[in-house]
Amino acid sequence: MQKETNFEVNLFPVISLLAVLISFLLLTAVWEHIGSLSVKQAVGQSQMDQNQEDSSSLWIEIDAQGTFTVQIKERNERVVQSMKFRQSQDIYQRLTKVVASLHSRYPQIHMAFVAASAKTPYQSVIRALEILKLSKFKDIGVSPLG
Repeated sequence: MQKETNFEVNLFPVISLLAVLISFLLLTAVWEHIGSLSVKQAVGQSQMDQNQEDSSSLWIEIDAQGTFTVQIKERNERVVQSMKFRQSQDIYQRLTKVVASLHSRYPQIHMAFVAASAKTPYQSVIRALEILKLSKFKDIGVSPLG
C-alpha cells in the first residue's frame, strides 16, 4: 500500500508572519513621524548677526543641596550677573520674582537653561522649568551640571 502525498501549502504561518510584519511596518512609520525634527538653516549674514546679538542666555544651576544659582551668561561664557539662593520654604516664589525681573530687564534673552547635578531632586528641576516657561522664555533646555 502506497502513502498519499499531500501537496497543499499551509497558509496559516505565512499569513500570521505577514500580519506581524505589517503591524511592525505601521508602528515604525508612526515612530518616524514622531521622531522627525524641523531644523531651520541660517540664511545670509543678517541671520548670523541677529543670532550673535541674541547670544546671551539665562542659566539656573541647581546643586544636590538644593542651592539655586541664577546667572546671565554671554556667548563666550562670561557671566554678566549672578545670584545665589539657599534652600528655603519660599525659594520658588523668590526664584519666580527674580527670573521675571531679569527677563524684563533683559528682554533680548530668549534662551534659558536649567543645569542640574546628578543628585538634584527631580522636583526642583521640574519647578525651575515651569518657572522659566511661565516667564515666557522661548527656548528652554536642560544641561548636566559638571
